[in-house]
Amino acid sequence: EPSLVFGTEGAADGEFCRPWGVCCTKDGRIVVADRSNNRIQVFLPNGTFLYKFGVEGRGNGQFNKPASVAIDSRNRLIVTDKDNHRVQIFDIEGNFLHKFGEKGGEHGNFNYPWDVACNSRDQILVSDTRNHRLQLFTPTGEYITMYGFDQNNWKNFDSPRGVCFSADDQVLVTDFNLHRLLVMGANFENAQFLGKQGSENGEFTRPNGVTVDEEGNIIVADSRNNRIQIFSNGGTFIKKFGEKGNRPGELETPQGICMTPDGKIVVVDSHNRIQIF
Repeated sequence: EPSLVFGTEGAADGEFCRPWGVCCTKDGRIVVADRSNNRIQVFLPNGTFLYKFGVEGRGNGQFNKPASVAIDSRNRLIVTDKDNHRVQIFDIEGNFLHKFGEKGGEHGNFNYPWDVACNSRDQILVSDTRNHRLQLFTPTGEYITMYGFDQNNWKNFDSPRGVCFSADDQVLVTDFNLHRLLVMGANFENAQFLGKQGSENGEFTRPNGVTVDEEGNIIVADSRNNRIQIFSNGGTFIKKFGEKGNRPGELETPQGICMTPDGKIVVVDSHNRIQIF
C-alpha cells in the first residue's frame, strides 16, 4: 500500500495534466514535470503544494510539454523541454539560469528529449528519443559524448525513455519500444540489455522511468504491465508491485519514478497523481 497519494486531473495548483518526470530534493521535496500544463510543480514531502514555475511558450523559462526534471548536487533543476527540443536549467526556486539544444540530429541537438539525469560530477544525461540515442553534457550544457545512432547499433536501441545513474555512475536506460533495459558502464561502454517483451517476472511492456535505490537495486516503471519491478544491481528479478486500477496502490501506466531521501519510491501515475511506496 502507498504511504501517500496526491494529485488529481486539472490545472489548479497541485493538480496535474499528463505528468511524466519526477525528482526529489535532498530535503525530500517532490518536483514534478507537469507536462501538459507546461509547468514544474514543487511539493512538500507530505504532498502539500509549495510553488510552481513555467508557462507555455518558447522563451526562457517557458515550456512546451516538459517531460522530465532532475536535480544536481548544486541544487539546480534540469528540465527536458521536450517539444521545444531543448534542456533548461533553473535554480531551486525556478529562476531561469541557462538553456541548451535545438531541434536537429547533430551533436547537441535534440529530437524530443524525454528524460534527464545527473551523475556524481553533475554531468547531464538526456534520452534523445527520436534521434535514437543518449547524449551526455557538461553541467553547463556542452556536448561530451553520445551512445546510439552514430555507432551503427541503433537497431539495438530504438526509443530510449527513462534514464538514471547508479551510485558509481553506471548508466541505466529503458528502451520503450524494444521493451528492455540497457545497463552501461560510466564510460558509455560495456552495454548489456536486460529483459524482453512480456508480462512475466523480469519482462517488460513499454518500460518508462527507472531509478536506483541506496542498495543499488534497479527499479523500473513497467508501464503497460501497470507495475513496478525491482532488480538487483546485477539484473536479477527481486519483486514487483502494482496492478491496473485507480485505487490507492493500483497503477495506471506508471511513468517517471524516483527515490525519496528516506528510501521510498515515488511513482507518477497516468491517473494524474503521485503515489509513494
